[in-house]
Amino acid sequence: MHRAWTIENHRVDLDIHAPILTVRVDGATPPALSMRSNFLGTWPIQVGGRVATLRRVRSIDVARNELWVDGVKIPPTPERIVVTFPKSGARCKVHPPSGGSRPAPTAAIECGICHSAACDECRAVDGVRCHYCFARAVEELRRRDRANRVMGPLLGVVLIAAVAFVAVAAHSRVFLRCAVGLTALLLFLMIRGLIGERLEASKVPEPKRP
Repeated sequence: MHRAWTIENHRVDLDIHAPILTVRVDGATPPALSMRSNFLGTWPIQVGGRVATLRRVRSIDVARNELWVDGVKIPPTPERIVVTFPKSGARCKVHPPSGGSRPAPTAAIECGICHSAACDECRAVDGVRCHYCFARAVEELRRRDRANRVMGPLLGVVLIAAVAFVAVAAHSRVFLRCAVGLTALLLFLMIRGLIGERLEASKVPEPKRP
């Protein structure tokens, strides 16, 4: 398993090769973090001049890996986002209008996604995107996480439905008992996973927002 994030001009890579999890910043050796892949909790990671927090919590029966900076969860970036800087004197293109003749603030970066010039106030916490592109990435991550949580139970329901169909079609008590057993097993695993998720999440403090 591999997951990566871009923080300013740095790259944070998380790799899991059971039973070991490693986190590297800009591919450095030794890794910034190395531990067993079944550990859950929070760990600080130095990323350039900033401190990020790796947060690992249970999501039903699997671990969810999150990187937080300044109290904000950073959406992962499969490809590195390259930091670019606007020309001298360029003005922020995404800053809200001031309603007067005052010009927009001086741009600090060009968003690595939409390439709009953005000032420090309009730059997202990861330092490489504007707030708008960052918010879109956050929403996409939320939808993907929700889909992943549904996929496992959905596959179980499909399997149970297939076995039940065979049981009815063949008038087989053996397949019927198998379908009932699978239903009970799926419910047990989901309930156990959800209870474990709640218990373990309660032991892991949320990174504080500024």
